[in-house]
Amino acid sequence: MISVTQIHFVEGHWESIARRAIAGIHAEGLHFQAITGQMILDRAQEVFGNLGDYLLDPDLTRIATHYERIGRTRAHENVALYEIVRCMQIMRQSAVDYLRENELHDSTVHIRSESELEYRIARLFDQLISHLVKGYEAACPERVHAVGSAR
Repeated sequence: MISVTQIHFVEGHWESIARRAIAGIHAEGLHFQAITGQMILDRAQEVFGNLGDYLLDPDLTRIATHYERIGRTRAHENVALYEIVRCMQIMRQSAVDYLRENELHDSTVHIRSESELEYRIARLFDQLISHLVKGYEAACPERVHAVGSAR
């Protein structure tokens, strides 16, 4: 079971998580020209600022549609797909690291709920990335086909 306190903690600290993600991107030596710090802040506010809604919504249709649209937009902007995916991975890891460094538990139950929250965040990001890629590929099938036929 996920702790509501931990969800609210993440929601309240979305900006710190976003800043950590931006620092993580730069620490890896990644300097994506097409993905700005503001884009990362926007995504972090959207996902982590509303984490409870995202994790507790049994119907992810709205989220799926939104992230497919983001994928199509980034494709039209000629953003490399690996940049989008890597940024999302770093955002997810930044949230997990932030949770671990700012532990709120004082019992085994809280430790288990933190572990469950980390698991659910990872699953959410897997879904978001999948829908980003789906939208990206839908926007530029010729690019996807060209890569696939080059093998």
